[in-house]
Amino acid sequence: MKDLNKLDFEVSDVRDFRNICEHLERLAKECKKILWESMRDNVSSVVRENIESLNFTEELTKSREPDREDSTKCAPLFELNNFIAMATYWGTNAGILCDDRERFRRFSEATGMMTKSKGAKQEVEKLSEKLEDSLITLCSLMAKVLDQSRVPLPEDDDLRGLEDALDQKTKAFLECFKEDKLEDTDGNRIDESTVDEVRNYAVTDSLCETLLWFKIDFNRLTKEE
Repeated sequence: MKDLNKLDFEVSDVRDFRNICEHLERLAKECKKILWESMRDNVSSVVRENIESLNFTEELTKSREPDREDSTKCAPLFELNNFIAMATYWGTNAGILCDDRERFRRFSEATGMMTKSKGAKQEVEKLSEKLEDSLITLCSLMAKVLDQSRVPLPEDDDLRGLEDALDQKTKAFLECFKEDKLEDTDGNRIDESTVDEVRNYAVTDSLCETLLWFKIDFNRLTKEE
């Protein structure tokens, strides 16, 4: 049986991983900065002061493995066969890379939402397109390493419903702080542009943190390279 703790990284793979992660980090930080400046004009101070409490752990960064240090729980409701397949990988380097790949798939989907957000600034739209493309590239690179290591990819999570889950959590967060832009002049409609802006900031903030965690994982995965 394949040793799931030995992944076959080519020298070019290591270089490509580091380059794409540095590129992603620059894009995410730039996008986060633009969104923060925009929120100063469009979102109340109490929301900005408490934005760190808008946590997308369950939606974006949850782990398939029950004992990962940077997550709270294993992803729920797997199909039985996929659950068994992932259980085989738990605690191995292959499992770590599969887990990280699934995280970045979710972020790719989430950043794709930013290009169609209501009221999105042109700079954010351009950056989010670059983020989405770069995240897809990162996921493809992970799949390449797993393939050349003869590690079958577990079935991907179904990401349908992710956008609604992120929006609902963002709306609940805004309602908690009684954000005055949640309603229009008739007092009967959620202001989608406010929801989009706050959600997008929280997504990019979480992506920045996840990239830092991945650097730790990657150094461990390639320590013999």
